[in-house]
Amino acid sequence: VAVCSVATAHCCAVGAVVLPHKAIWKVKVKSDSGWGLVGVIGNANPDTHWSYKDSTSYGWAGSNQVWLAGTNIKNRGGWGTWEANDEAILRLDLGGTKPRLIMWHKRISRIFTIGLPERQDGWRLHIGLHHDNINHMHLMLPSAGPL
Repeated sequence: VAVCSVATAHCCAVGAVVLPHKAIWKVKVKSDSGWGLVGVIGNANPDTHWSYKDSTSYGWAGSNQVWLAGTNIKNRGGWGTWEANDEAILRLDLGGTKPRLIMWHKRISRIFTIGLPERQDGWRLHIGLHHDNINHMHLMLPSAGPL
């Protein structure tokens, strides 16, 4: 469930359960009408107004934003933005020597990676939206398996 803030116009949806060590999910951007973020978050109850700024938030957003530990690193790794009809497959990979979040972006046929810190409490799926685009992103629920 996405909870929106009237004050900031931002809202988020955070997974109810911790993701498995090799979780995979797919996201489809329905329109390019606004800002959206896809990634993971460690905090099960972030401030819904500013979840993307949470110190445990990692992911890719619109406007060339890559969020690492709640800090925006613009254009990191060549990331651009989400566009209408974009599709991406994301994988949480905690099984190797370095925890990471991997995204294969279909339109540009490219892989992006974000390194993650070790986390005892695990990671949860995190979607951030701006209030006018509540139907901006659709996702298929996580699964475990090869990417």
